[in-house]
Amino acid sequence: IMADGTTAIKRIDAVVSALHGKYGEGGRIQSLLKLARLPHTDSDPETAVYCMDKGLTHLVLSSAGIDVPDYALLERGDLNIIDERIAEIEKKFRYPVYISASSCSSSIGANIVYNAEELKKAAKTAFSHHDTAIVEEELRGRNIDVALMGNFYDIEITKFGELVKSPGINSGAAYTAEYVIDPELTDEQKERMTDIAKKAFRVLCFRGCAKMSFRISGDRIMLRRVSTIPGFAPQSSFMMLMRESGYSYESAIGKIVSLATELDA
Repeated sequence: IMADGTTAIKRIDAVVSALHGKYGEGGRIQSLLKLARLPHTDSDPETAVYCMDKGLTHLVLSSAGIDVPDYALLERGDLNIIDERIAEIEKKFRYPVYISASSCSSSIGANIVYNAEELKKAAKTAFSHHDTAIVEEELRGRNIDVALMGNFYDIEITKFGELVKSPGINSGAAYTAEYVIDPELTDEQKERMTDIAKKAFRVLCFRGCAKMSFRISGDRIMLRRVSTIPGFAPQSSFMMLMRESGYSYESAIGKIVSLATELDA
């Protein structure tokens, strides 16, 4: 579709993948682009499928020796024995716990719950979005992000970023948040997160670009979330990390597109 509303067949060098949610990131669009043999800026359909599903992501990462949050899965059919399943979860976790639809964006069907009755209601909410819900331990500690670009053999990693929350004293909000680039971290923490991020990039068969989110809690460094299509808006955390690592907005997009064309050459 051209700027004036007309249509025309043009040569497509690469498709910039910017569709979010389970329909944009979960393998459907990626499969169509693969069938059409069009280079695109995110990963292959297989990677998109198991990175969209948080349960599958945790399973693959943990089987590779990467620390992830403790979790449990609930299936829609568990509603018939929900009290029994909740009792099993309560043996594994202390409240509060975080529950969300497994194969959706992290905020979809998501709730923090503090007792069995709230968990039961939250499970029904999660099942309205997907057949599987994931229950995770409440994670306290620092939220650290990093962006990556490349392929299996050559991975470039950015500086780290941290979402820092502060009490909302004058704003009326519960808290305010600031995104800090290159936060204070020990050399050991940086080295561990770099190694984990690159290992996860390879294990999950990423290509092009990715964003990974860690939680540091005491001595634990957990890989909490991975994204095959990070936000490309100038104010997004991904682009902030790229900018502070030496890329202008234009050169970052150019790099991502060039990776897509090189990988499909």
